[in-house]
Amino acid sequence: MLANNPFGFPGGEIRALTGLTAQGARQADIILIGTVVGPRELSYGIFRDSAGKQEIFKIGDAVFDIGKLYGVEREKVLIRKGAETEEILLDDVKVKDVKRQASAVGTSSSTFAQRVGKATYLVDQKHLQQSIANPAQMMTDARLRPNVVDGKEEGFVVSEVKPGGIYHSLGLQDGDILLRINEYDISNPEKALQAFTALKGMDQVQVDLVRAGSRMTMTYLIK
Repeated sequence: MLANNPFGFPGGEIRALTGLTAQGARQADIILIGTVVGPRELSYGIFRDSAGKQEIFKIGDAVFDIGKLYGVEREKVLIRKGAETEEILLDDVKVKDVKRQASAVGTSSSTFAQRVGKATYLVDQKHLQQSIANPAQMMTDARLRPNVVDGKEEGFVVSEVKPGGIYHSLGLQDGDILLRINEYDISNPEKALQAFTALKGMDQVQVDLVRAGSRMTMTYLIK
């Protein structure tokens, strides 16, 4: 999940339970671009407004000016304002459109990254930037959920890695626990968003993770 991030999954537009709140939400042009689903106190919605600003909200937070985040599920969130509740869904149709567009410009995993060492990969700069600009593409290739230890978040668990997808091409596997990106601790969605945003200006990225109980570091050279 990160500014244009993978920590949420398919992006979409507002669909409402009530016509009144839907009208206000459409005027604000708020789009749900991802969710992080865990225990209630560790669940988040990731939104983008009409100006392109992206923010992460916990349950109970006020979401821009449309109400408070009331519930988070894998493919939707609930926003409550007064006595009315609004449902914002992740839109599968838009995700498919983004995937077709990405395919047209050649962002396939085969050109995204190449393994050049035991835990070292060469990543194509152009395709990385295209993926950051089109987060829904990345959101369909794997699922990331909070890794909770003794009630605290410690990174993210990777699951449902799509064969041939971006995460698979980066050497990530189901069950990997992502802990750090370069000097950025990604213990929660806010820090993960900051780390992912920073990728835009980097030519080398190191990801610390735990695999099958052992710590390891993946190195990505961006060319």
